Amino acid sequence: QVLACMDDRAESLRRALEAEGAETFGTVGFFGVDMRFEALGHGRPTRQCPPVVEPSRVIREHAVDDDARRIARVRRLGDAGQQASLAMFYQSRSLLRGFAVSLALGLFSFLPLLFKVAWPAGVTRLRRSLRRFAFPRARTRIGLDDEGGYSLDEQAGIVEGLLRAAGLTSFAPVVVVLGHGSTSANNPFRQAYGCGACSGNPGAPNARAFAMMANRAEVRARLAARGLEIPTGCAFVPAFHDTALSEVELLDVDGLAPAAQAALPSLRALLRAACGRDAVERTRRFEHHPAGGVAAQLQHLQDRGHDLAQPRPEYGHNRVAACVVGRRALTADVFLDRRCFLVSYDPTQDPDGARLADAVLGSVPVAVNIAMDYYFSRVDPDGFGAGSKLPLNVSALLGVITGSKSDLRIGLARQMVELHEPLRMLVLLEAAEAHIEAVIARSPRMQRMARHDWMRLGRIDPDTGAISLRAAAGWAPWRGQLPEAMDYAASPTPPCFDPAHDRLLEASA
Repeated sequence: QVLACMDDRAESLRRALEAEGAETFGTVGFFGVDMRFEALGHGRPTRQCPPVVEPSRVIREHAVDDDARRIARVRRLGDAGQQASLAMFYQSRSLLRGFAVSLALGLFSFLPLLFKVAWPAGVTRLRRSLRRFAFPRARTRIGLDDEGGYSLDEQAGIVEGLLRAAGLTSFAPVVVVLGHGSTSANNPFRQAYGCGACSGNPGAPNARAFAMMANRAEVRARLAARGLEIPTGCAFVPAFHDTALSEVELLDVDGLAPAAQAALPSLRALLRAACGRDAVERTRRFEHHPAGGVAAQLQHLQDRGHDLAQPRPEYGHNRVAACVVGRRALTADVFLDRRCFLVSYDPTQDPDGARLADAVLGSVPVAVNIAMDYYFSRVDPDGFGAGSKLPLNVSALLGVITGSKSDLRIGLARQMVELHEPLRMLVLLEAAEAHIEAVIARSPRMQRMARHDWMRLGRIDPDTGAISLRAAAGWAPWRGQLPEAMDYAASPTPPCFDPAHDRLLEASA
């Protein structure tokens, strides 16, 4: 089983995982862990929850056992490097020494830069290999038990709330908790490609924290007392999905039980196969992509992600159009073309609608905000957007400016929205009408979005599957509210997609 982010970019990966035999669930990518996270060696914590949620904790990362000395050595070398860089900065501002420093540094950096431009992914892999050889990666843990951290009851509440809301109440031997982020070599909009539920930061810390909570015997005992039984042989494995490179890395595997360790080779093989399927689907949308098999497509994606001259390493949320909150059976085996946020919610396990708010309030506002970013930046790229990405500079970590001076611009660049169709998001909730109205009544944000038509709100009846849309007069069947649908007649068209092999077919006009 894979517990993934609801992100529309995960839609294609979930289809690929399911084609390889996995069962997938979608949830908000911060996994209910509302924290600021201070990574080891970083002095400033990052916000790891949606912008509409105020972090309740500051959680720190710690070294495991003897790795603290290794980390201290790396930190000392890093401090020395920063001091040398600062000295070079000041020296380059003088007349004669500045000429000598600039000439020396220019000659020293020219060859690596040349290789980086000609062989972006290969140089990055070589650099990482040398870094791992000189400074092996230290083992770390998430400090959930630190002073001011989460209590065991709070951890049990986070795990129970997310699993019950997603309908994940029967468990496979391995449950992958999949956070995501994006690699970008030269991009002022890097955080716009990250996890929106983590305020644009990578979701790996949240996946690690949630998996650590769910694997604890004390937390499982509390869950069992509440009627949610996680088998002893079930292991939650945190992982990180790089959406630009189409890679998945398993995290914190050293502390897993022997049975889970034995399952890791087959799990890695499954993830590699799914990433290959995902890469083939993604590259078809690029203007230039190589012919060949899966290996060529993956190599192309890695080159894009590490290329200094690439203005669009991936298209992000381009063309996103809908958000579906409901059971996976509604959308399983359906090709949604990476245009839909998918949030898992099982109304049959929530007869009184108590869990609907958990599934909706953390996901729908995030999805609608993302869609509106793309909507306005596409409608008016210069007014509401940021114009062209190429001459932009980040200013005060608040927005971008064009060149050396201009108005502060907080929208998205043309290179991120040129394929986007500007439309208001369709949000479909598989729930009873009374339960949906209760959630809207309790949330001022949902009231504003529904009342002012920032989204098109619909409902899927859990029993009949009938779709209705919410209007000023109440809920009504969708065909009556869309007159153009009344005259629609399906016409035979040549097949353009082969679901058996998850690929496009050539279709004549």
